[in-house]
Amino acid sequence: MNDAPATDDLVLSLAEPHWQKSAMIIARALERLAEAAPGAAPEGGAETVARSLRHLVETNRLEARGDLSNWRSSEVRLPPAE
Repeated sequence: MNDAPATDDLVLSLAEPHWQKSAMIIARALERLAEAAPGAAPEGGAETVARSLRHLVETNRLEARGDLSNWRSSEVRLPPAE
């Protein structure tokens, strides 16, 4: 999977206004990708989704708490509406 904007859109579609574990978002994204293309593993797999997650945090489209390199202990959410 080389389409970073599509991965970003997928991650954003799974994000909620409440905090969720990064690992959960990554796992759910991989499930969605597998449903869309059975038998075809996305190029880069979980690392690709994790890069998208970090990119979305860096561009303020998601908020994070904790170390995003530690998927089990970090959390992300949609920014609160202003």
